[in-house]
Formats: sequence, structure tokens, C-alpha cells
Amino acid sequence: MPSYFHSLQEARSWLTLICVRLNHFLYSITLDHPSVDYFLPDTMVCVPAELEEEREKYVNEHIRWKEAFDSFVACGPALSDRELLGVRQLELHYLTSLFSGAVARRSDEPWPKTRSFMATFTRMVDISRSILEASKGKERYLFVFGMQIVCPLTVVAWRCPGKRIRREAIDLLRSYPRREGLLTGFINAELIEKLMLAEERNCGAMGEYIPDEMRCIGVSLNVNTAEADRRTLIQCRLPTKIPGVWVTTNDEVCW
Repeated sequence: MPSYFHSLQEARSWLTLICVRLNHFLYSITLDHPSVDYFLPDTMVCVPAELEEEREKYVNEHIRWKEAFDSFVACGPALSDRELLGVRQLELHYLTSLFSGAVARRSDEPWPKTRSFMATFTRMVDISRSILEASKGKERYLFVFGMQIVCPLTVVAWRCPGKRIRREAIDLLRSYPRREGLLTGFINAELIEKLMLAEERNCGAMGEYIPDEMRCIGVSLNVNTAEADRRTLIQCRLPTKIPGVWVTTNDEVCW
């Protein structure tokens, strides 16, 4: 990877490469988990001790990319308003990918440490909001093939332990109706809001942050796409105050 990019396209190509490399690694350590109608929370993903060095290699690739990208933005040619939106979009994808690799817990850790990523979550929401506001009224289509805003905001809404930032991400998903690939913003907002409320009810008055050990796991989605009955049944497990004891909760979303 170069230490300085000469164009946004070059930066985008390198980011795509390192994101794919990291995703392949993460999938390789979750092969034994179900993948149909299932959200795999990072509380269930751990990096085996023998693969920790490899994980660090992919995370460091992201850090090197950011250094080269910042150099281009600071010292490169003047950028148009459209290109500046591209700069924000690339940073958003970088943060989303970096989080997915860095948050996976080590094998000797019982839970991930999502609270240490609050600055990342806040930055992701701020960038998403600025892109959506700049694009408001200018988009001809609500559907695009590639990942833009919905996936990053879904990551924040799903994994952020801070209640305020989670709600901001959910509100953005709901306020700007978009379909990106297989993801639909307002549906993701409805699903994750149900999970968030279940976690908050389970925790009671515990302040602004949901502890990682109190997050729901084993989320199962049963989607009914029949025209007359479009609903998704949600099931997840929540921990109780008794160590090792979990309860199952059920809810549904209609659209």
C-alpha cells in the first residue's frame, strides 16, 4: 500500500481490498455459527489466540490506509463538493470496517469492549448525518446496489452501548428511507429498536450505557413476506442477574 494516494479512486480501491481481506478473516473464525435468519453479535465472536497476530495485521492495514488517505486529503488537489462527499463516504466505510475487526474479543476476554469505541460510533453518526443532509432532495433513486449509509448506521444502532447515539442512528435510518443492496433502512431501524428496548427494559435504570454483559445474543429473525401479512418475528436471549441464567424474549415488526 502506498504512503500517499494520488486520487480518490486509488484510495477507494485500496480500501475495498483491505476491507475484503478483513471480512474474509472474520468469516473464517465464525464458520461454525448459523448464518440464516440470524444476527451474529460480536459477543459470540472471539479471535483464537493463535490468530491474534493475523487480526492485528488486518487492523494495522486499515490504520496505514487512514494515514495515506489523510495525507491525500490534506496535501492533494482541491476537491469539488461531490468529491468531498466521497471523502466522507470513504471515511465512514473505513470506520465501519475497522470497528468490525477491532471489536472482536480475544479468546481470554468474556465480552467485547464496545464502550471503548464511543468516539468511533459518534463520528460514524456525524458523517452519516452530513452525507444525508447534503444529499437530501438531490437523489433520484432510493435504491442503490452498493453500501453507503444503511450498513454503517445499522452497525452503530446494533452495537453501540450508548443510548443517545443508538437512538440518533435509528432516527437517521428511519428519517431517510433508503435501500442499499439487501438492506432497507427503515426496516433495520424497526428491528433494532425492538432489541434496544428489550435490552433497556432488562437493564432497568443503569445509566446511559448498556453493559456488554447485558446485551442480547442469539437473535433469530423469522421473516414472513406474504403480501397480506408482512411481518418479522424476533427472538433473542437476554441475561438475568443470576449468572449463567438467560431468558428468551419475543417481539415482532410489521411493515
